[in-house]
Amino acid sequence: MTGYIRTRLGDREDLIEKVTPDYAPLARRLVVDNGWYDSLLSPNVELITDGIKRILPTGIEFADGRTIEVDTLIVAAGFEVSKYLWPAEYVGVDGASMEQTWEIDGPRAFLGLVVPNFPNLFMFYGPNSQARAGSFLSWIEVWARYAAQAVVDVIDRGARSIEVKQEVFERYNEALDAAHEHLIWQNEAPAGRNYYINKFGRQNVNLPWKLGEYFLMVNRPKPEHFDIA
Repeated sequence: MTGYIRTRLGDREDLIEKVTPDYAPLARRLVVDNGWYDSLLSPNVELITDGIKRILPTGIEFADGRTIEVDTLIVAAGFEVSKYLWPAEYVGVDGASMEQTWEIDGPRAFLGLVVPNFPNLFMFYGPNSQARAGSFLSWIEVWARYAAQAVVDVIDRGARSIEVKQEVFERYNEALDAAHEHLIWQNEAPAGRNYYINKFGRQNVNLPWKLGEYFLMVNRPKPEHFDIA
Protein backbone atom coordinates (compact mmCIF):
# COMPACT_ATOMS: atom_id res chain seq x y z
CA MET A 1 0.00 0.00 0.00
CA THR A 2 2.78 2.43 0.85
CA GLY A 3 4.47 1.43 -2.40
CA TYR A 4 1.33 2.36 -4.32
CA ILE A 5 1.21 5.76 -2.61
CA ARG A 6 4.78 6.40 -3.72
CA THR A 7 4.00 5.44 -7.31
CA ARG A 8 1.21 8.02 -7.35
CA LEU A 9 3.00 10.88 -5.59
CA GLY A 10 6.51 10.41 -6.94
CA ASP A 11 9.14 12.57 -5.26
CA ARG A 12 6.66 14.62 -3.23
CA GLU A 13 7.97 13.46 0.15
CA ASP A 14 5.95 16.19 1.88
CA LEU A 15 2.72 14.66 0.59
CA ILE A 16 3.84 11.07 1.13
CA GLU A 17 4.52 11.82 4.78
CA LYS A 18 1.09 13.40 5.23
CA VAL A 19 -0.98 10.68 3.55
CA THR A 20 0.83 7.55 4.79
CA PRO A 21 -1.23 6.18 7.71
CA ASP A 22 0.35 5.63 11.13
CA TYR A 23 -1.94 2.66 11.81
CA ALA A 24 -2.26 -0.82 10.36
CA PRO A 25 -4.11 -1.43 7.08
CA LEU A 26 -7.86 -1.99 7.55
CA ALA A 27 -7.79 -0.59 11.10
CA ARG A 28 -9.71 2.27 9.52
CA ARG A 29 -11.51 2.61 6.24
CA LEU A 30 -9.21 2.77 3.23
CA VAL A 31 -9.02 5.55 0.68
CA VAL A 32 -10.44 4.30 -2.60
CA ASP A 33 -8.22 5.92 -5.20
CA ASN A 34 -10.42 7.20 -7.97
CA GLY A 35 -7.93 9.95 -8.76
CA TRP A 36 -7.57 11.24 -5.20
CA TYR A 37 -3.77 10.98 -5.10
CA ASP A 38 -3.49 12.57 -8.54
CA SER A 39 -5.61 15.50 -7.38
CA LEU A 40 -3.07 16.28 -4.65
CA LEU A 41 -0.49 17.04 -7.36
CA SER A 42 -2.70 19.66 -9.01
CA PRO A 43 -1.30 23.21 -8.75
CA ASN A 44 -4.58 24.50 -7.30
CA VAL A 45 -4.69 21.92 -4.48
CA GLU A 46 -3.01 22.23 -1.08
CA LEU A 47 -3.19 19.46 1.51
CA ILE A 48 -3.25 20.87 5.05
CA THR A 49 -3.25 18.33 7.88
CA ASP A 50 -2.77 20.69 10.84
CA GLY A 51 -5.53 20.77 13.41
CA ILE A 52 -8.33 23.30 13.02
CA LYS A 53 -8.63 25.78 15.87
CA ARG A 54 -11.88 27.39 14.81
CA ILE A 55 -14.14 28.26 11.90
CA LEU A 56 -14.21 31.95 11.05
CA PRO A 57 -16.99 33.85 9.24
CA THR A 58 -14.94 33.81 6.04
CA GLY A 59 -12.54 30.92 6.48
CA ILE A 60 -10.57 28.61 8.76
CA GLU A 61 -8.00 29.25 11.49
CA PHE A 62 -5.54 26.41 12.04
CA ALA A 63 -3.81 25.36 15.23
CA ASP A 64 -0.58 27.11 14.22
CA GLY A 65 -2.39 30.43 13.81
CA ARG A 66 -2.53 30.35 10.03
CA THR A 67 -5.83 31.35 8.41
CA ILE A 68 -7.21 30.77 4.94
CA GLU A 69 -10.31 32.16 3.30
CA VAL A 70 -12.81 29.74 1.75
CA ASP A 71 -15.88 30.03 -0.44
CA THR A 72 -17.33 26.65 0.53
CA LEU A 73 -16.68 24.45 3.56
CA ILE A 74 -17.60 20.76 3.38
CA VAL A 75 -17.69 19.12 6.80
CA ALA A 76 -17.11 15.37 6.90
CA ALA A 77 -17.13 14.80 10.64
CA GLY A 78 -18.01 11.11 10.68
CA PHE A 79 -20.63 9.53 12.93
CA GLU A 80 -21.05 7.56 16.15
CA VAL A 81 -20.25 4.00 15.11
CA SER A 82 -21.46 2.47 18.40
CA LYS A 83 -24.90 4.11 18.45
CA TYR A 84 -26.72 1.34 16.63
CA LEU A 85 -30.30 2.21 17.55
CA TRP A 86 -29.85 5.88 18.41
CA PRO A 87 -31.86 8.12 18.63
CA ALA A 88 -34.72 5.64 19.09
CA GLU A 89 -35.05 4.48 22.69
CA TYR A 90 -36.01 0.88 23.40
CA VAL A 91 -36.76 -0.20 26.97
CA GLY A 92 -36.39 -3.81 28.08
CA VAL A 93 -38.53 -5.86 30.44
CA ASP A 94 -36.32 -4.83 33.37
CA GLY A 95 -36.92 -1.11 32.69
CA ALA A 96 -33.44 -0.42 31.33
CA SER A 97 -32.94 1.11 27.91
CA MET A 98 -30.72 -0.50 25.32
CA GLU A 99 -28.10 2.23 25.82
CA GLN A 100 -28.07 1.55 29.57
CA THR A 101 -27.69 -2.16 28.92
CA TRP A 102 -24.69 -1.43 26.72
CA GLU A 103 -22.91 0.84 29.23
CA ILE A 104 -20.68 -1.99 30.52
CA ASP A 105 -18.42 -2.38 27.50
CA GLY A 106 -20.40 -1.16 24.53
CA PRO A 107 -23.04 -2.69 22.23
CA ARG A 108 -23.40 -6.47 22.23
CA ALA A 109 -25.95 -8.84 20.75
CA PHE A 110 -26.40 -12.50 19.93
CA LEU A 111 -25.54 -12.94 16.24
CA GLY A 112 -25.76 -9.14 15.99
CA LEU A 113 -29.53 -9.55 16.09
CA VAL A 114 -31.05 -9.97 19.57
CA VAL A 115 -30.35 -8.97 23.18
CA PRO A 116 -31.63 -10.53 26.45
CA ASN A 117 -34.48 -8.66 28.19
CA PHE A 118 -35.65 -7.24 24.85
CA PRO A 119 -38.18 -9.82 23.60
CA ASN A 120 -39.47 -9.64 20.03
CA LEU A 121 -36.80 -7.09 19.07
CA PHE A 122 -34.60 -7.99 16.11
CA MET A 123 -31.87 -5.62 14.91
CA PHE A 124 -30.58 -5.56 11.36
CA TYR A 125 -26.92 -4.51 11.13
CA GLY A 126 -26.45 -4.67 14.87
CA PRO A 127 -23.23 -4.97 16.94
CA ASN A 128 -20.42 -6.96 15.33
CA SER A 129 -22.50 -7.92 12.30
CA GLN A 130 -20.60 -6.05 9.60
CA ALA A 131 -19.46 -8.89 7.39
CA ARG A 132 -15.96 -9.11 5.96
CA ALA A 133 -17.28 -9.14 2.40
CA GLY A 134 -20.43 -9.48 0.36
CA SER A 135 -23.40 -7.29 -0.38
CA PHE A 136 -25.00 -5.50 2.56
CA LEU A 137 -28.41 -6.01 0.95
CA SER A 138 -27.82 -9.76 0.83
CA TRP A 139 -27.23 -9.80 4.58
CA ILE A 140 -30.39 -7.74 5.15
CA GLU A 141 -32.28 -10.57 3.44
CA VAL A 142 -30.55 -13.18 5.61
CA TRP A 143 -31.34 -11.30 8.83
CA ALA A 144 -34.92 -10.66 7.71
CA ARG A 145 -35.42 -14.36 6.99
CA TYR A 146 -34.00 -15.27 10.42
CA ALA A 147 -36.38 -12.85 12.15
CA ALA A 148 -39.37 -13.99 10.09
CA GLN A 149 -38.67 -17.65 10.84
CA ALA A 150 -38.45 -16.81 14.56
CA VAL A 151 -41.82 -15.04 14.42
CA VAL A 152 -43.38 -18.02 12.63
CA ASP A 153 -42.03 -20.35 15.33
CA VAL A 154 -43.67 -18.18 17.99
CA ILE A 155 -47.00 -18.20 16.18
CA ASP A 156 -46.88 -21.95 15.56
CA ARG A 157 -46.37 -22.54 19.28
CA GLY A 158 -49.28 -20.28 20.18
CA ALA A 159 -46.83 -18.08 22.09
CA ARG A 160 -46.46 -14.30 22.22
CA SER A 161 -42.77 -13.59 22.77
CA ILE A 162 -39.28 -14.80 21.94
CA GLU A 163 -36.17 -13.77 23.86
CA VAL A 164 -32.58 -14.99 23.58
CA LYS A 165 -31.36 -16.81 26.67
CA GLN A 166 -28.80 -14.98 28.81
CA GLU A 167 -26.38 -17.90 28.82
CA VAL A 168 -26.58 -18.22 25.03
CA PHE A 169 -25.92 -14.51 24.64
CA GLU A 170 -22.90 -14.66 27.00
CA ARG A 171 -21.44 -17.80 25.43
CA TYR A 172 -21.65 -16.29 21.95
CA ASN A 173 -19.97 -13.06 23.02
CA GLU A 174 -17.18 -14.92 24.81
CA ALA A 175 -16.44 -16.75 21.57
CA LEU A 176 -16.68 -13.49 19.63
CA ASP A 177 -14.14 -11.77 21.91
CA ALA A 178 -11.78 -14.72 21.61
CA ALA A 179 -11.99 -14.62 17.81
CA HIS A 180 -11.20 -10.90 17.77
CA GLU A 181 -7.95 -11.41 19.66
CA HIS A 182 -6.35 -12.69 16.45
CA LEU A 183 -7.70 -10.01 14.10
CA ILE A 184 -6.13 -6.76 13.06
CA TRP A 185 -9.21 -4.68 13.86
CA GLN A 186 -8.83 -5.29 17.57
CA ASN A 187 -5.09 -5.08 18.08
CA GLU A 188 -3.15 -3.26 15.39
CA ALA A 189 -3.94 0.41 15.86
CA PRO A 190 -2.89 3.19 18.23
CA ALA A 191 -5.44 4.24 20.82
CA GLY A 192 -8.02 6.53 19.30
CA ARG A 193 -6.92 5.76 15.74
CA ASN A 194 -9.01 2.68 15.09
CA TYR A 195 -12.37 3.29 13.48
CA TYR A 196 -13.83 0.12 14.96
CA ILE A 197 -12.78 0.36 18.62
CA ASN A 198 -15.31 1.79 21.07
CA LYS A 199 -14.51 3.90 24.13
CA PHE A 200 -14.14 0.74 26.21
CA GLY A 201 -11.35 -0.56 23.96
CA ARG A 202 -13.45 -3.26 22.34
CA GLN A 203 -14.10 -3.78 18.63
CA ASN A 204 -17.89 -3.75 18.20
CA VAL A 205 -18.40 -3.24 14.48
CA ASN A 206 -16.93 -6.03 12.36
CA LEU A 207 -17.83 -9.69 12.30
CA PRO A 208 -14.93 -11.96 13.34
CA TRP A 209 -16.29 -15.08 11.64
CA LYS A 210 -15.76 -16.14 8.06
CA LEU A 211 -18.86 -15.60 5.93
CA GLY A 212 -19.70 -19.29 5.64
CA GLU A 213 -19.39 -19.77 9.39
CA TYR A 214 -21.68 -16.85 10.16
CA PHE A 215 -24.19 -17.85 7.51
CA LEU A 216 -24.64 -21.23 9.16
CA MET A 217 -25.31 -19.45 12.46
CA VAL A 218 -28.05 -17.24 11.02
CA ASN A 219 -29.47 -19.62 8.42
CA ARG A 220 -32.31 -20.49 10.78
CA PRO A 221 -33.06 -19.68 14.44
CA LYS A 222 -32.63 -22.56 16.85
CA PRO A 223 -35.45 -22.87 19.43
CA GLU A 224 -32.99 -23.96 22.13
CA HIS A 225 -31.36 -20.53 21.97
CA PHE A 226 -34.55 -18.77 23.07
CA ASP A 227 -37.16 -18.54 25.76
CA ILE A 228 -40.47 -18.71 23.90
CA ALA A 229 -43.57 -17.94 25.95
